Formats: sequence, structure tokens, C-alpha cells
Amino acid sequence: MLGEVAMQSARADGWTVLSTAGQLIKQTAPSELQDLHVRFGHSNLKGLLLATGVFDVHDEPTPAGGKRTIYRINEHYELRNQ
Repeated sequence: MLGEVAMQSARADGWTVLSTAGQLIKQTAPSELQDLHVRFGHSNLKGLLLATGVFDVHDEPTPAGGKRTIYRINEHYELRNQ
């Protein structure tokens, strides 16, 4: 599902904000986020993204001085809409 969100909700630069992806998944398929640790061994989406190796993950600064996590599908992988 994270791949689908990345393809559909990417910014002009190709990156997707992880918190936005999490909100979209929570709204459309909340069961995907339930028991994330039990199902996949990771307590958060960022950990899951990093573990797959399918995504590039980066933390970027925000205008307010914080940081946000962004991700995109790694160029070595291709996900297709189903």
C-alpha cells in the first residue's frame, strides 16, 4: 500500500511525505496499520520502509525548523497499479 500511495501522492520532485501517506492509509485501510509490529516486526512505517529496501527514505528540514520523513520508490524497483 505504501507503494501505491507513493505513486499516487508524490510531490513534483517524486517524493511522498510519510506522515501524509500514513494518514491516507489510516483513512482508507486502517487495518493495514493495526498491529504493525506484530505483522511486520516494525513499530512504525519508517522502519518498515527502511527494512524493505524498495524505498529511498530521507529526512528533510521543514520551514519551521523541524524535520519530516519523505520517501519514494527506489529506481531499481517498479511497482505497478493494480
